[in-house]
Order: sequence, then C-alpha cells, then structure tokens
Amino acid sequence: MHLNGNSGARSDRFAIRDEVFRDMPISMPQDIEEQKKVGDFFSTLELAITLHQRECFSFDFSGESAKTAQKTISWEQRKLSDMVERVTRKNENLESELPLTISAQYGLIDQNEFFDKRIASRDVSGYYLLKKGEFAYNKSTSSDAPWGAVKRLDRYEMGVLSTLYIVFALKEDGNIDSDFLVSYYDTDCWHKGVQAIAAEGARNHGLLNITPADYFETVLTVPSDVKEQHQIGTFFAKLDTLITLHQHKPNKKGHDVLSVMPFKGNQRKPHYLCTYEECKKSVYTSLEKLKTDYLDLMLLHQPFSDYYGAYRALEELYNEGVLRAIGVSNFYPDRLVDIASFANIVPMVNQVETHVLNQQKVAKEYMDKYGVQCEAWAPLGEGRGGLFENETLVNIGKKYGKTAAQVMLRWNIQRGVVVLPKSTHRERMIQNIDVFDFTLSDEDMTAIAALDTATSAFFSHYDPAMVEWFVKMVEERKKNNRSEKETKNW
Repeated sequence: MHLNGNSGARSDRFAIRDEVFRDMPISMPQDIEEQKKVGDFFSTLELAITLHQRECFSFDFSGESAKTAQKTISWEQRKLSDMVERVTRKNENLESELPLTISAQYGLIDQNEFFDKRIASRDVSGYYLLKKGEFAYNKSTSSDAPWGAVKRLDRYEMGVLSTLYIVFALKEDGNIDSDFLVSYYDTDCWHKGVQAIAAEGARNHGLLNITPADYFETVLTVPSDVKEQHQIGTFFAKLDTLITLHQHKPNKKGHDVLSVMPFKGNQRKPHYLCTYEECKKSVYTSLEKLKTDYLDLMLLHQPFSDYYGAYRALEELYNEGVLRAIGVSNFYPDRLVDIASFANIVPMVNQVETHVLNQQKVAKEYMDKYGVQCEAWAPLGEGRGGLFENETLVNIGKKYGKTAAQVMLRWNIQRGVVVLPKSTHRERMIQNIDVFDFTLSDEDMTAIAALDTATSAFFSHYDPAMVEWFVKMVEERKKNNRSEKETKNW
C-alpha cells in the first residue's frame, strides 16, 4: 500500500482517498470456510488470553500494575554463586543412560527424541548425572539463544549430560525460587552478564569459551522476597501453559493454522528465494530423500535474498547435530568477510569457481585469513578457453605422464583447494582420482599461475543481469521441481 500524505496533515495521520481504499487488494483464502477458520482462531486466542489475564494471574505486569510492581517489590543484585552450587556429580554407577541435550525451545530433552538418534557416546559413565529440578547451561549459541541457553530438568527424573555443560542446583539457604529462575533465564536479562565474561573472539564454532568460575560470578537482579519470586515464576509458568494448550486446541477443532494460512487468493507471487524457513525445510527434505538423519556438509548456494536468515538456519542445524559442517558457495571476498564477521559460526567451506583461468587468488587469501576451506566448482573450467589443449599444461603433463586435466587438478590440490571434478565417463573418473602419485615442481606451479585471467569462464556474480537471471531460474526450479529443465544463459 502506498500512502500519499498531505503536507498539512497531522504527523500521526495520513490521507487516503475513498476510491483508493476501496480498490486496495487483500490477500485471503478463496474458500469462505477457511476465512472463518482463520478469523475464529485469532478471536478465540485473543479472548482466551484476555480472560486468563483477568481471572488467573494475581501478578499483572501490564499498565499501572507494572509500575506499581516496580515501586513495591524490593529488588536486589546477587551473584549466582550465592544462590546456587555447581553440580559435578559423575554417572559412575550408570544410574542413568538417558542422554540429554538442551534445546532453546524444548528445554532439557532426550537426545533420541530431539535428534531422532543418539549423539552421546555409548559409555556415559564420565558424563554428569543430572537430577530433576537441577539446571544446566548450554554454551552453544544459535539465533534463538545468542548467549546459550539455561534450562531446568523437568521431563525426567534424571539424565546424563556432556561435561561441556555447566550444571548447578539451588542452595538450601540460597533464598531463590526455582520457578523464578526458570522464567528469568527464559528472558535476555542475564545476557549482559554472560557477554561481559565472554572474551573477545571466544566463539569456537558457536561454543562460548566461558569457565564455570566466571559463569557463577554473574550477577542477577531478583526480588529480595522469595514469595514474590515465586509469584513471578508462577505467572510466567501459567502463561506458557496457556499458550501451549491453546496452540494445540485449534488442531482438535480442525482449525489447523498451518493448513489455512497458505492463501490462494489474488496476490503477488513471491520470489522463491532462500529464507530461514525454506532453508530448514530444504535440509529436512534432503534428509528424507537420502534416508539419513544427518549430512556431512551443507552449503548455502548463493549470497542472494535473505542469506543471513538461511545461514542462521544452518547454524542451528549444525548446533543440533543434524549437519556436521556448514558453509557457503559463490561468496566472493566482500560477502565472505561480511558473513564471517557477523555470523555466530564462520563458514567452514566456500565453494567458488576456481580453475587455471580463474584462480581466485584474492578470494583464497581472504578464505585463508578467516580459516575457510576453499572448494572449487568447475576445477577444469569445463575445458573452456582451450584448457585441455593448453600448451603449458600439456607440456607439464608430459613430464609426469599425465593429462592436462590431471595437471589442473593436481595444481589446485597443491594450493590447498578441494576439487570436485564432474564426469559421466568412467575412464575420466579414474583419471580424475589418479592425481596423488606425482607432485608439481615450484617451476610448474609458477608457470600455471601465469595463466590466470582473473575472469570467470561462465558468469559474474557482480553482474545485475545475472542476479535477475538467477531469480528467474529459482522460480523456474520451483515450478518444474527439476533442475535439468532450467534454461541456462551461458
């Protein structure tokens, strides 16, 4: 909607003509029954929350009540170590063999249930033994938990956790309510304290380098009266229960929001570019097709659309153990430095066009600087520019009894570049792997380096026309659901 404001209009209002308002398109389900389901769902949700606020909560944080609470409740700052004590109890007697993990959304949960597989080692005698009511801090970061997550064990009587976690229990004389602590760690109030003790550059593949001693020195702001702590903790526990129950109710009535919300009405067709949701969906689709529960490596294909959101999805899947390694593709130096500097996990791989005629010297310098493995797509350049007949490459190959293609692969390998040559011919597949029984001399490497044109043999990612083509190609892929039907323009 475009608004045409008048210069004399009040700052909190805008002018719009009646006919313009009447002609504005509205996205909605075509089926009137689906429209009713959507409307009923949100009306019921709003009513339920309103009634619950009036009837169930003795502690109300809204409006004047919040201001009154700030004045009447006595708050104080206390070290975590004054309220809790560290638990280092080992599972030496194998009292439990239930491997736990911490999810920012689901709390402490069985690994087998969360990952649909066991991540922990078979021998868990050296793991911490966690009992119901005790807490654990997971220092692994994600978009949902930028400074990790602290959760209480509520689902099971006991379980085991890796010693990478920080486990603690309430002191008997700690004057702290357990429910309040659960609610407190569900907020971001504690992030500042953890941020202060996390040394600069202390993230290692998403894991914060925080010692238990430093963690227990963090300061929390809590009500001095434990009864008021309990009242606050109970308030949020009831609210969580209400929302959870209400999320389940619509499905029982057939008001499934997920099946209703993909509107089919008259609306602008969105570009099918990668987002957080689409990225996760794509990964799980791949897992299903491959009939596996994890992938060794997943790359984000292009630095277009919401690539930050998509990469956050990969980070979360990596932290959950679904992906063993994550990286990017076609991220040239400016985009690579960007995401390496601001993401939680530095990409482990960057796959770019890398061959004799386009050697990516500057790009590789930045990959080396940020600890990113360079991986070559089209390491043979598809033979373009006469590569297979190139005199320099052919002559070098004769010295070792190798082909020009084998020389090109060996040259990249000696530069520390991972190569992925593609061929449908068995004899060439054998040749492509037969490159580890010789070593190019320094003179050979220098001669090949001189062949660099620093120009793509295919296309430039800096070309706006190519970006437009890419958008069209992605939409075409969605329509056809088969990549071989795409029309390339190079």
